[in-house]
Amino acid sequence: MTGLLPVPAGSEPISALLAQLTVDGHLDLDALPHGTAHGALDVADAPQGARTVANKIADGWCWRLLDGEGWAVRQGKGPPRGSGTRPKLVILEPCRSVTLRAVAPDEWFPDTTHHVVLGWVFVERTGKWKADLAMVWTTEPVPGVSGRRWWAIPPTEVGVTVAKRLLSGPPDAAELLAARDAVLAARAAEEQTKVDSLEVDARVSTGVSTDEREVATDG
Repeated sequence: MTGLLPVPAGSEPISALLAQLTVDGHLDLDALPHGTAHGALDVADAPQGARTVANKIADGWCWRLLDGEGWAVRQGKGPPRGSGTRPKLVILEPCRSVTLRAVAPDEWFPDTTHHVVLGWVFVERTGKWKADLAMVWTTEPVPGVSGRRWWAIPPTEVGVTVAKRLLSGPPDAAELLAARDAVLAARAAEEQTKVDSLEVDARVSTGVSTDEREVATDG
């Protein structure tokens, strides 16, 4: 029905499907199977995490809960190799989802709108609900084009804790921007740490410092 292939025998979890990847090894978003939207959901029928957040949303936000089902992207393990190691697989597992979508006009610029989305996923295999998505963005009208909007702040994953904090207070453009910038700065620092670690590992493994390598190359 989905056109996707099951994972090879000996993989974990064996009931999953293989996600399609692009030629450079990234998830092919265009090849993901379509889910099914079931529409608005009452707070009383939502999972506990969604109910907790919904009951603490501050005035000024317009929000709703939406219900759906589809496929969750996860990491699986392929069949064991001869060395005992197992390849990592990008897999799809059947799931149900609940998203909380909140929007608010900017206090000083009403045509500018701020958005926060939180998502929870219930994977059938595990039988548990888990917060799986937290994003923020801001849109504003495209100058000179009626009815069109663009991103003043593009969609950014900020983490569940940050999204909850933003929704628990009145809409605040400065706070949303600061939260986005803090997350991006932390990610940049993490990536730089990885790069620095690789450089150190390279120097240790070769026994030659960066300066020594430059001298050897110049000579």
